[in-house]
Amino acid sequence: MTASNSIPAQFYKEYAKSDSRYFQDDTFTLGIETFTFTVLTPLTFLTFLTHFPSSSHNSRHLPILRLLTSAMHLTTTSLYLFTEILRHHSDCRPEFLYKWVYMWGMNMPWIIIPSCMVWASWVELFNVMKIEEPARGVVGSHRMRLGRKKGE
Repeated sequence: MTASNSIPAQFYKEYAKSDSRYFQDDTFTLGIETFTFTVLTPLTFLTFLTHFPSSSHNSRHLPILRLLTSAMHLTTTSLYLFTEILRHHSDCRPEFLYKWVYMWGMNMPWIIIPSCMVWASWVELFNVMKIEEPARGVVGSHRMRLGRKKGE
């Protein structure tokens, strides 16, 4: 890609100035980007598709898919950024544009949005479990078997 002069290649080369691991064929960066492309991209697309009314039969899986996808995005992005922190930003150019705009600014949406999605999914799953348990007689069932009421 470094020899190409196409617009996507130019964007890639400019972003790679903020993280030289892309030019060095860093094994970790290559592995995490490959995982993101081959696993997370289809999973994210599947999660996206469950939002549409035509797939309402799958909507019950939405909180679980959203939680799984978001947690995976958080994990991969955190690993990507923490490895750079542990290397004391040795692979990142020190200029404001490259370090703070490209390296941190362009990766922050992959931390902030999945964090919000994890929270929303967790709350939704918790509320569903709170509603389902009394309907199934799970809550307080041990008291019913003993024949005692609360406070006895």
